[in-house]
Amino acid sequence: MKLPNKIYTYKQSVIYDMVLILKLMSKKPTLSIYELYQQVKDKILMPDFLDTVCCLYAIDKIEYNNETKSICYVETNQM
Repeated sequence: MKLPNKIYTYKQSVIYDMVLILKLMSKKPTLSIYELYQQVKDKILMPDFLDTVCCLYAIDKIEYNNETKSICYVETNQM
């Protein structure tokens, strides 16, 4: 996972990729992983895309729907 440091700039980091994906998902809150990757494949490499999706899932910004095989944007955390 690329984090901003002396080697990687903010735009090369997973944090920048997370913001990019969240902006896309706020416009269309439910997408298959394939559809989402097709929208960002020119900007994000596959390994970085996987890291980004894992990070978003870990911080509860997206959820995976097993029935529809899609990911959903989570606006707020339900506790």
